[in-house]
Amino acid sequence: MLAKRRPSKVLLDYGWTDDRKIWVAYKLSRGIINSGVIGIPSPMASFLQGEFVLRDEGGSRVGTIVSKKSQAWGLGPFFRRRGGEVGDFLLLVFNLEARDAQLAVGDESLVEGPQDDGQLQLKT
Repeated sequence: MLAKRRPSKVLLDYGWTDDRKIWVAYKLSRGIINSGVIGIPSPMASFLQGEFVLRDEGGSRVGTIVSKKSQAWGLGPFFRRRGGEVGDFLLLVFNLEARDAQLAVGDESLVEGPQDDGQLQLKT
């Protein structure tokens, strides 16, 4: 008998920074790590269409992330080179003008806990 799969919530939250960048926070699953594909929140999908240069925390180019409709892909090479574990946090910050996305992988310190309005806040 097969064990029943329990879907996990990987999209934690999303929003706009004060300087008009879009941020999206995820909790890494085995599927994200293996496929390099993430879901894009529907309210942000129209802003995040196309290609973005993917940069690490230091600003170095680590690949390209491509978004179409409600999905984005291109994280696989990053995870194969740099790693990531199930349960880690992934934070992507998209600069729409520069067409790049900065990525950080780590623990919950990447984002602060829920605020009074229930939204996560970027740790700056």
